[in-house]
Amino acid sequence: MPYEFHWFDAEHTIIQMDIYGKVTWEQWHTTIDKIVEEIKNTPHRVDIIFYDTVGMPKGNPFPHLNATHTKLDTNPNMGLIITVSSRRISNFVEMIVEVIRRRSASQKIYNAGFVATMDEALSRIKASRAKD
Repeated sequence: MPYEFHWFDAEHTIIQMDIYGKVTWEQWHTTIDKIVEEIKNTPHRVDIIFYDTVGMPKGNPFPHLNATHTKLDTNPNMGLIITVSSRRISNFVEMIVEVIRRRSASQKIYNAGFVATMDEALSRIKASRAKD
């Protein structure tokens, strides 16, 4: 499966989803549903890092990212969402994600953006947690 996730740390505070190979929106939603269940079963803040090496599936991403936001937004312990990617689609996707977030009633989910390295992602999470 082109979407695989695991706990990044032993304390179960960061979920890392690796994205590789041939991706589809159906597989995306299946994996997001599993991640939502993991977060629901975790009593503390959980941040997500999407480690993307291939980009998005074909088709209009807006309805899929909107549905993803809605699913993640139901979790009160949801933290940052960061995408690690060197792909050039990031600006377009970031714009879509920001529009979806602004349309949300709660705006609980914080898209911490798109970064080029895992170290940058971890630094943003660390900085955000220091503010809590």
